[in-house]
Amino acid sequence: KSVTGSAVCSACPVGTYVATQGSAECSKCPSGSSVSVTGSVAVTACICSVGYAGSDGGPCTGCGPGTYSNATGSAVCAVCPADSFASTASNKACTRCGANAASAKGSTAASSCGCAPGFWGDAASGEICTACPVGSYKNSVGATECSSCPEEDPQSFPGSTTVGDCGASVSFITFSGRLQMSQADFESPATSAAYVSGVAAALDVAETSVLILSVVEQTTGRRRKLLVTSVVVETRVVVSAEQAVT
Repeated sequence: KSVTGSAVCSACPVGTYVATQGSAECSKCPSGSSVSVTGSVAVTACICSVGYAGSDGGPCTGCGPGTYSNATGSAVCAVCPADSFASTASNKACTRCGANAASAKGSTAASSCGCAPGFWGDAASGEICTACPVGSYKNSVGATECSSCPEEDPQSFPGSTTVGDCGASVSFITFSGRLQMSQADFESPATSAAYVSGVAAALDVAETSVLILSVVEQTTGRRRKLLVTSVVVETRVVVSAEQAVT
């Protein structure tokens, strides 16, 4: 770049390049691309930004619905994996379906997500997918309801996926415990999920076999007039007949 009385050469900034010695200006990279370093000397130094795909030097095209690119460079857009979707363009990542929901590869909308086998609810409308209760099953993805087990084999574990799961010998364990926290704190998604996970691990059962029946907040007084808030959590766990005995 020329300045009156002197000549000062400056490195081209990120997003530009200059290929000819003595040029007064830097050229902008093609749309949708960026430069990894300053002072680039060729258009091939312009590589595609995250969310775009194309050859070095461009032009770069945004990844369409159902695809994404999570790195810079000339890689092609990848198809969203199963149980996720991407509904916009230039996607840097795909959005996962909700818990216990599923979708096919390359899904392009949240409505593509449906409750997985063993779970019921309308995931496409934002409902939480709930495990099929004892005595039922569901063998498909979607908003269909769980099917009842046949009369001759009426029992199944929660979250069963085929009629072959019916005929199980199940029992129930019900207990209550006190935790020192507010009801609002316990019912936060992270805390309640951690509680279910802990109970399932302790009893060696699936998390779908743990059902919180009730949560009751209590406030008690202690010395110096301090009040302590706690919750009493009543829980039912579905176990095998053998586990109930032990």
